[in-house]
Amino acid sequence: MSLADLLAQKANVAKQLTELDKQLSALRSDDRKAAIAQIQAQMREHGLTVADLELRALRKPRVDAKEPREKPPVKFKHPSTGEAWTGRGLKPKWLQREIAQGASLDSFRV
Repeated sequence: MSLADLLAQKANVAKQLTELDKQLSALRSDDRKAAIAQIQAQMREHGLTVADLELRALRKPRVDAKEPREKPPVKFKHPSTGEAWTGRGLKPKWLQREIAQGASLDSFRV
């Protein structure tokens, strides 16, 4: 095949692609119109309006952002360093070290 033949073939394929794109667009448009007609018929059958379809009308109004939670009270505090722990989550390293050295958890209770 020569270069001219390849260029002609490329132009032909591009033309076919353009035609197929037009057909695809027309089919999508027809499908969309049919779907809209079907939905409108069902809405008439059930006596619905567009306002009935708005889900926002069925929901409770959104509450503004909640107020931030209060910090939980401190339950354990190191007497010399002042480091504190609320008792929630993992034990902090300072408390783990003190307990490993023989201190009682209750000795740090506030």
